[in-house]
Amino acid sequence: MKTLLIFLIALTLSSVTEYFAQYSVEKEIVEPSMVTLTTPQQPGGRYITSIAENGKYVKVLIVYVQFKDDNWDTTWSEWPKNSAPTGWMNTGIIDQTVNQNSTNQNLTHYYTVMSKGHYKVIGNTYHKITTNTRAEYISMGYQRGQINKQILQELDASISFSTYDNWNKIGEFNHAWGTDGEVDMIWMVYRNIDNDLLNPGYTAWQMGFGQRDLDNGQWVYSRWSGEASLGWAGILSVDGGQRTIDLGSYGLVSGITMMEGYHGLGHVKNVIIHEFGHHLIGGSEAHFTEYGLWGMMGGWVPEVLLSTRMRGSAWVG
Repeated sequence: MKTLLIFLIALTLSSVTEYFAQYSVEKEIVEPSMVTLTTPQQPGGRYITSIAENGKYVKVLIVYVQFKDDNWDTTWSEWPKNSAPTGWMNTGIIDQTVNQNSTNQNLTHYYTVMSKGHYKVIGNTYHKITTNTRAEYISMGYQRGQINKQILQELDASISFSTYDNWNKIGEFNHAWGTDGEVDMIWMVYRNIDNDLLNPGYTAWQMGFGQRDLDNGQWVYSRWSGEASLGWAGILSVDGGQRTIDLGSYGLVSGITMMEGYHGLGHVKNVIIHEFGHHLIGGSEAHFTEYGLWGMMGGWVPEVLLSTRMRGSAWVG
């Protein structure tokens, strides 16, 4: 019996590894330091539901963002300048409806397989070019939160956010199907923050997309891969005051930010899975403690594969 069990586990790991080979990217995920939360004992997602089945779903708004003055690799085939990343739009990254049931390794497919069918995540994709240049945002004193807020305010004129309000976030590990007047989840994906500038890292820090650290008396600047919030910019009213978007710090908030679209779709999905994982699981205590381990909360993600850190989520791998 023991031999059979070991064989079945090995067979499962082998098939799933091959199944999700598309997630093999080998890029380190860099993010700001996070709070350490207590390890949960109860099932269910921490800041957003981890069970969405039997007609229920989590619907996400995905916004692909390009800075107006972005000049990094302007003809890059995956995401050319001033164009939407066409291969990434719609079902390229996520299903748009519950009944599509894609099997193309997009994020809907990922969460379906990893949750054993208990977690349906769908969404819509939009493309935005910022109103201002990066130099203008710095001059205006705008950082990531204010930039995200501006973009979402502009989208408010053309879309209804009601379709992204399907869960009542009552509190930690307490989520009920039904609206609560707050948008559930937005994923902001930036093409490039500052790779085309003379001081990459420094500009990211100036704009709230990175950090600086003192090293032997010298400031060292770095850009994050992602962060589990929309940038600490308070509450935005949308849909004519009927709904809000919480752009506050990590917690029961309305989204995440991904800063490195230029690494390609595989890395985009890895970082989204990781940062969204903070909403499902928790803060720094949810991270794997060693590099190279497989899982959504690994610091280095050679393959986003097994959801073994979903301790209290009700779908442990």
